[in-house]
Amino acid sequence: MKKFFYMLLLAVVSMTAACTIEQDDLFSESSATRADEAMKANMDILTSASNGWKMAYFPSATKAFGGYNVLIKFNKDRSVEASSEFYDADFIASSSYTIKQSAGIVLSMDTYNEAFHIFSDPSDPTGWGGAGEGLGGDYDFLIVEATAEKVVLKGKKTGGISVMTPMAEGESWENYLADIQARDASISAKKMKMVLGGTEVLVKVDMRNLIFSYLQGEEVVQVRVPFVVNKEGYVFYEPVEILGEKLEGFTFNEQKDEFTSFGSTEVIVQILPPDINEIFSKGLWYISYSKLGEYAQRYYNAANTNIWKPNKLNLDMACFGTLGQGVFGFGFQVNNEMGILLFDFVLQGSDKVMMQMNGNANQVGVTFFSNFGFNYAVHPFGDLSTPRMFTVSTDNPKDPTYMRLTDVNEPTNVIELSAMPVKNPMDK
Repeated sequence: MKKFFYMLLLAVVSMTAACTIEQDDLFSESSATRADEAMKANMDILTSASNGWKMAYFPSATKAFGGYNVLIKFNKDRSVEASSEFYDADFIASSSYTIKQSAGIVLSMDTYNEAFHIFSDPSDPTGWGGAGEGLGGDYDFLIVEATAEKVVLKGKKTGGISVMTPMAEGESWENYLADIQARDASISAKKMKMVLGGTEVLVKVDMRNLIFSYLQGEEVVQVRVPFVVNKEGYVFYEPVEILGEKLEGFTFNEQKDEFTSFGSTEVIVQILPPDINEIFSKGLWYISYSKLGEYAQRYYNAANTNIWKPNKLNLDMACFGTLGQGVFGFGFQVNNEMGILLFDFVLQGSDKVMMQMNGNANQVGVTFFSNFGFNYAVHPFGDLSTPRMFTVSTDNPKDPTYMRLTDVNEPTNVIELSAMPVKNPMDK
């Protein structure tokens, strides 16, 4: 019996050896050679778009900030040029890129590019995501698909999908981004509604997300959908189904001031007029001493008499509202120096806003707040220790020439802010 098992074992070993010897090599080239060829093929595709690529980029793993347009051109010398709608349409930043093998072919924006790394910069130049976090975007991307017609990228950190398509030959980057920025401004509606299957659906805009809200029985259903703006309207990150209707995006009809769903003119999305406090929070409004109420004038008088004039400081301009992308608060210019003191705000109802300084400022703002009386200038709006609730009113919600803030708890604190810039506000 032992001899039988020994002979059987020899037979199995012999068969295995024979199979191993006769097995064909499945690959004629080494894995390193195949990787090099794959990287070269991907680089050839990336550099083949002589006018660069249009990229719909959705930073953040949760898509909380929505999507943004980036234009990007890859050159054979490993340099890259990028532009995005966060900046002036004619702004282009240059840096470098690499293509490497790392569990697949990876495109890496390996040196800092202001137009591109704004989405991943932990210092958060946008002010939206918070220091240390930023918008949570990627700069390393797995190349999922690459053809001359389309390149699909997957963020290595977020897993988000970004699609690049080639820019048409001769198409101006500046004009392309300017058109999108103009379209975004023209459809900056915050509230909309539509009717699907007899059910009214409210649609609100939050950053670059649409929030669909509707009743299903007695339950309120909310669906959050990230989008990117293009020349036609809103394009969703991925299709969504609302009450049995598949939606991929909205096309804006400028003549009718409404949206329709992609591919279905029967789905009408009506734009609702914005609340007056929303109009205030989105705009930038200018301060004039003569338009301040009794309460605020006392503080401005004290600062001007006791600090500004003795130090030969001239208040060239002062404003309040949205100072830039995601930046809200008090801005000023003194002797050609620009200062910013940031505020938090909460909208309540349709005409109330609560505001308070949040302690963030640029260096000029810190210096003038601490040493040159600008704690007086911001106090009527709500300082570090005292939030203020205001009722907001205006002359014409569709085209306001001013915004009037009336302090709910201090009736003499009435601040009228102009839509037009005011120079030397202490003289007005």
